[in-house]
Amino acid sequence: MPQGLKNVEYISTGDYHSVAVDNEGNIVAWGWGNEGECTIPKGLMGYDSVTAGGRSTMFLKYDGTLIGVGYLRNIIPGQ
Repeated sequence: MPQGLKNVEYISTGDYHSVAVDNEGNIVAWGWGNEGECTIPKGLMGYDSVTAGGRSTMFLKYDGTLIGVGYLRNIIPGQ
């Protein structure tokens, strides 16, 4: 876990990485990010939830937009 991480509201874990959201809505990801799963999209705002998958991280925005980072090979758009 990153040093100094405080006031965690939510945490999700994947195979080799984790994602946490603090009480101010800041997102922190750490672990083995070889597939890009620890990448937080720049300027990400207005998200409703964050979840870590096996080798990916998904961000669901309030408007229903789904943003994925990491290994997304088996994800079919629109489903």
